[in-house]
Amino acid sequence: MTTIYGIIGPSDAGEMAAMAGRLTHHGAPGPVWSPAPDVRFGRVGPGAAPALDGDRVLFAGHIVGGGGTAGQPDGITPEALLIQALSLNGPDALAGIDGGFAVALVDPSGRWLHLARDPYGLEPLSFARLGRGGIAFAGEYKALLALDDVIARPDPDAITHFLHTGYCRPDECFLADIRPIPPGHGITFGLDRPAPADRRRFALPGPCTSTRPPEAHAAGLEAALTDAVRRRLPPAGSPPTGPIGVSLSGGVDSAFMLAAIRACRPDADIHSFTVGHGEDDPEIEGARLAAAHMETHHHEVILSPRDLAAILPDAIAQVEDPIGNEEYPCLFAMGRVAAEHVDTLFIGNGSDTLFAGMPSHRVAHAAFARPRLRRGLEELMTAERSGIPPASRAGRLLLHARHGDHPPAAPPPVNGARHVVPPVSFTPEAPEPLTRMLHRSIADYDGRMGAQHMLFAGPGLSVRMPYWDRDVIRAAMEMPDGVKIHDGQGKHVLRSAAARRLLPPAIAWRRKGIQQLRHDRDFADMLDGLACDLLHPQALDHRGLFTRDQIDRLQAARRDVYASADAYRLWSVIVVEIWARLFVDARGARPAR
Repeated sequence: MTTIYGIIGPSDAGEMAAMAGRLTHHGAPGPVWSPAPDVRFGRVGPGAAPALDGDRVLFAGHIVGGGGTAGQPDGITPEALLIQALSLNGPDALAGIDGGFAVALVDPSGRWLHLARDPYGLEPLSFARLGRGGIAFAGEYKALLALDDVIARPDPDAITHFLHTGYCRPDECFLADIRPIPPGHGITFGLDRPAPADRRRFALPGPCTSTRPPEAHAAGLEAALTDAVRRRLPPAGSPPTGPIGVSLSGGVDSAFMLAAIRACRPDADIHSFTVGHGEDDPEIEGARLAAAHMETHHHEVILSPRDLAAILPDAIAQVEDPIGNEEYPCLFAMGRVAAEHVDTLFIGNGSDTLFAGMPSHRVAHAAFARPRLRRGLEELMTAERSGIPPASRAGRLLLHARHGDHPPAAPPPVNGARHVVPPVSFTPEAPEPLTRMLHRSIADYDGRMGAQHMLFAGPGLSVRMPYWDRDVIRAAMEMPDGVKIHDGQGKHVLRSAAARRLLPPAIAWRRKGIQQLRHDRDFADMLDGLACDLLHPQALDHRGLFTRDQIDRLQAARRDVYASADAYRLWSVIVVEIWARLFVDARGARPAR
């Protein structure tokens, strides 16, 4: 996996070398060149070299042949395709290119630099203003911190949003002076005085639900996903490129993807990988079932809480903003095993967002379908997210039904934060309010939420995400709400599509969980041990984000073990402190262990 970096404004070779040095987990640094006065471009990773078709384009990621362009003919580089598409259709051409990419482009006049990301943010790209004037940009913001005049200070508002929701807003990261290019956006900088001169969102197709019967939607989805997989595999008849890797959970999304790969390449050498907490982990059991049915070389990664604590600094150093819960360090451990066997890894990220696979989607669907319950469900979700007690009787009853006499604690306030996270609101939009809500989620989707590209960059894996295919997304946006959630079950149409011809019912209709550890006494002891090591009064005073009484309140929620909601409150504060030690104190240098 190649990544990119560069500087607009006065710079020297030493600064470019310092930035490249933070990115060597992608591979060897490639050449550095100047496409215009006071502009330097560089790449790090396999085959990193200037484009043969002109050196004014800097590209990372992959373009899928046939995805909104004329395809990618043999011998034509992605850079050449981008130049051709942009010259014909302008910046909006990027919305029609399928794949995940980050691009920097100097226009032919030499006066403007354009930075852009693919419509769904699968490839990361951030920038920072330099104290001397100018900007620096990079696929990972740890490279920006190699420059002395990029300030490393936490953003209390972004951290507050993370503590309440589990993620950052698309144009924010944990650092106040670094900003991501939002997914599907292009930002233009004038080279004579580098400041954002224009920011625009590339056009995306809106929801357009169809009245076709459910069987027709399932058939269309099966065809779309199979074609998306086929276009991400090496061309048939091409020289062997080694075995194909698949990240396999216990649910239908990754099993369906695996079945599509097998349907496209019946004789392929496929290695599947899964991670969990032991033999009785439902995700381990489900992945094993799918791997046996599809005859893969299957690899299981078993982690204990002690293992998780040991790899956590490396995982956060890799992923940067530690968004989510323990799923990303688990996947990080799995990726290191996968890299020993394969170069390309297919992952099923995106299906939950497209086909309403999350518990919050089922809650929203119920709120839209039953207006009398809407307020209570909104208050339930707000209480779980922000700890605000429900005001209505319905909300209190729903909260008690979910959490008994011990509702989730409120996230600790972050010193210096001004951002107030709004309460959850399920405002219906006719027609098909759930599909319209999912479309907004897709439009704001940030690849950090999946984080797989960043997680697997360290082992050097090339990642493929067929669910983030334009035709698959279009098929999802044509489906009415009742096709996605049926009888309270999410991803109903995905299961129907998988069961048509590719998967047996025992796999297609199997209940999906989350790749996580068991929240038992060992897990609680691990959290308390990390809190003791990292969140002692001297450390908290030095950091200035939290106070010790807030940590004591979180730890007081433990009985014999932590309830999952309370465990994640403490987990979130712990990972913020680890992140701060890596990216504020050490300015993005790799951890010593």
